[in-house]
Amino acid sequence: SLIRSTKQPFLLLDFCGTWDSASMKQIADYSMNEKLNNSDTVRPVWLFFENDKKDWIKVIEKYDLPPQNCFFVKDYLKMTRNFTSQFNWHNDFPHYFLFNNKGECMNKNEVSFSRVDVKSILNQSAR
Repeated sequence: SLIRSTKQPFLLLDFCGTWDSASMKQIADYSMNEKLNNSDTVRPVWLFFENDKKDWIKVIEKYDLPPQNCFFVKDYLKMTRNFTSQFNWHNDFPHYFLFNNKGECMNKNEVSFSRVDVKSILNQSAR
């Protein structure tokens, strides 16, 4: 699984879509700020909910996102049902989930990549 294959202790998932202006603003902000870029602590991962695969490829290229951290969600309904039932997610975009590499959800309302604070993530895990 993606979570368990991540080398970093934490994985920050961004549920996003090119059709969602808030998602695109967050990605643009991320690209202009200091990037996590697979830091020693957190791996950023974008999960794109799209109708056309070409749309998310354009975003990856435009904002220079690490392609190994960007995924096209094929089965939107299955994924949203799973996250809705497990984490009471209401399908709002963008939305961020923080997982540890053991697959445990540390925070289902994490802040965006452009505002993530690695120190706070480490503090959360120490609790």
